[in-house]
Amino acid sequence: MSINISQEFFSNVPNELDGLFSIARESVFKNLGPSDLSAITQTCNGMRNSPELKNACEKILNEIGCPVAPDQNPLRNVNNFVLDSKKSIKNFPSGQVPENIQKILNSKTCLSIPEILLIGKFCKARDTIIVWKKLAHEIGIDVDFSDVFASSENTIKKAGEFSDWMDANRDHFSRLEELDLRNNQLTSIPKELGNLGNLQKLYLGNNQLTSIPEELGNLGNLQELDLGKNQLTSIPKELGNLGNLGLLDLRNNQLTSIPKELGNLGNLQKLYLGDNQLTSIPKELGNLGNLGLLDLENNQLTSIPEELGNLGNLQKLYLGKNQLTSIPKELGNLGNLQRLVLWGNQLTSIPEELGNLGNLQGLYLGENQLTSIPKELGNLGNLQGLSLRGNQLTSIPKELGNLGNLVFLDLGKNQLTSIPKELGNLGNLQGLSLRDNQLTSIPKELINLGNLRELGLGGNRLPFLLKLRMRIIMAIRICALSEGEL
Repeated sequence: MSINISQEFFSNVPNELDGLFSIARESVFKNLGPSDLSAITQTCNGMRNSPELKNACEKILNEIGCPVAPDQNPLRNVNNFVLDSKKSIKNFPSGQVPENIQKILNSKTCLSIPEILLIGKFCKARDTIIVWKKLAHEIGIDVDFSDVFASSENTIKKAGEFSDWMDANRDHFSRLEELDLRNNQLTSIPKELGNLGNLQKLYLGNNQLTSIPEELGNLGNLQELDLGKNQLTSIPKELGNLGNLGLLDLRNNQLTSIPKELGNLGNLQKLYLGDNQLTSIPKELGNLGNLGLLDLENNQLTSIPEELGNLGNLQKLYLGKNQLTSIPKELGNLGNLQRLVLWGNQLTSIPEELGNLGNLQGLYLGENQLTSIPKELGNLGNLQGLSLRGNQLTSIPKELGNLGNLVFLDLGKNQLTSIPKELGNLGNLQGLSLRDNQLTSIPKELINLGNLRELGLGGNRLPFLLKLRMRIIMAIRICALSEGEL
């Protein structure tokens, strides 16, 4: 099925695009059915196969500063840009949308190329003005922004003066160490921010950024960079030049990959990459010798590189809610690890080397497909919390009874038919869940759990009198403990 495009789409094409679009005009057409550019992307087979039109759309994207997503039709990128821009501008505070821009957005017809370019230039200029206002406030310099949003022409013209203003006030920025631009509906940030050589903290979270300029890699004194809760699909490799960076937050974006150059951040202590679309991570992250926290939760990882086992200072590793089917045994080398989260994956086994993690305090393996766990987990002398909930375990090793510091143990939603009497040795245990298994009895040694406050037995095949007896014992024990605390 082919589509007809209105003549307005090709009207008043800028000179630099006119050559390509003169060819596109002939090969494409004249009448548009459904409104707006979305109809073009969804129904245009003829355009999709037009190299001339693709090249022209790439030029549009370059002109408005919108990156071309890999392996995507540039026309779809133009379409996405229009739809995203409409959504973004709708959220701009009152008084920041000129009348002519609002009129274009309210139009029921297909947007023309000049209109698309104008929207792109306006959004970029508006972002520059917002950043400019914040910088001027931070260094205490008055700037005349009157009537800046009276028209898109005013906005674009004023934004064009920003670079010169930065150069003229360079000396004033020497004392600027922190810049907070969170919650401003920014769709872009000016590359001139890369000139703030003494900046130590830059917060850009909770905006609508789809890309960031590579010039941020020039911020040699930067210690904290927050880019969380945006719409980033990629980040520039130049961020790997930030040698003093201690915290990098990239949570809640649309990243499918990260550059290997992040492995050069030798002073990085916290790296947040959760809630993205990562399918892999570079092995070079194993070079981050000072990293203490690595968050990779809620991505699409199917494996992780064994080099992560080199992170000798890592204390917290979050790998939950991915698609991991196995983890490398080298994780057993993480001698300082205190918290390991692997819930919500597709693990069928875990390496016995995890038993070497002598400082581990929390191990979360719930909602996987484990059929057994290694007895070496009984060596985790500092473990306080262990979750094995929602697996396919039919038994657990008696060595878990050696976990003298264990406070909470969740074995619910498995296929256990029995539990070892050695669990009665867990003198510090306060919570034990055995719910939703296939237990027909429990060992009498559990009565020895003198600190136990919570015991879940529901969803098993235990005789009523046994469950009643345990509840009475638990009630008496809790009362005794409470009196002792008083």
